[in-house]
Amino acid sequence: MFNERVYCQICINPVSLEKPTGVTDIQPRCGTCEQALREMPNREIFDQELEDFLSNNSKIVYAYSGGLDSTVVLVRLADECRRRGIDLKLFTIETGVKGRVTAENIRSVVSFLHLEQNHRLIDIADQLQTSSTVLGVTGEPVSTLEVYAKCRQEGTLPCGKICNSIMDAKYKEIMRDEGVTVLVTGGDTPKRNSDGRYSLYWEKPSGIIIFRGGYAFALTKRGNKNFILENEVPWIDPNCGGYDTDCLVPGVFFADAFDHQASQDPEAVIERYPIILEYLAERARFGVIDREDALMMLGQVEIASPETYQELATIFGNMKRC
Repeated sequence: MFNERVYCQICINPVSLEKPTGVTDIQPRCGTCEQALREMPNREIFDQELEDFLSNNSKIVYAYSGGLDSTVVLVRLADECRRRGIDLKLFTIETGVKGRVTAENIRSVVSFLHLEQNHRLIDIADQLQTSSTVLGVTGEPVSTLEVYAKCRQEGTLPCGKICNSIMDAKYKEIMRDEGVTVLVTGGDTPKRNSDGRYSLYWEKPSGIIIFRGGYAFALTKRGNKNFILENEVPWIDPNCGGYDTDCLVPGVFFADAFDHQASQDPEAVIERYPIILEYLAERARFGVIDREDALMMLGQVEIASPETYQELATIFGNMKRC
């Protein structure tokens, strides 16, 4: 018997495999994937959740980020809402770090879909942030843009708890104003809720309920790129890096962290930034990213383009001069 470091054959999580001498055909799976295989419902269950959601709502509110996945969901959702006579409202939260290309994408796509009257751009760049999560980084109430600048200065990746605390607080306010209890996003994976059931509905720790539009429409990363081209949707890849297509921050963070070198040893990436593995593994597990693509992306970190890097530096530089 011997131990060998290998990757889960479904999701790319590292697993330690014990193989008897001479055995070569064992297909290792991580515990998370084993659990998902046992507990994931058939695709038909998710399809029915989508159908029920569309059938039971005369008004839907969509959080449009301007990213690739979010754009494809919006196009699909807008078509469904038109066919069914559903009032579709959408909004974009401007944090100050989305960047020029994403801003243009948002304008172009909303116009392409003739949804200008249904769309709100909500600018929170100068809004004071006071959550305990943010204060743990900043030490005092500061603007949204200053939160991201502080994270850059401290070498902190805001994706996750910090960004969620900012966005969820605004989501709650918007949902209350719109009179809805469920918010649709471009979320591309199902979520396992507190009852242990996988669903398109996700009750976040903040208490808001999200409907995961990307998985509802069974979208994939590769398929989304093809959809944009085939349907002539006026969306341009902003080359943000950071496994993101609507924010400048994560790509710049990883450019700094890896000294602007995209090619990295996967083991080093996992050790230093497990969030990258978590992101890729979850999407490989549910078929959003091909496993081989996920493995490649693990060793080829998505860093910001030079243009993106400079744009964020300019944004923060202008902020300091104000």
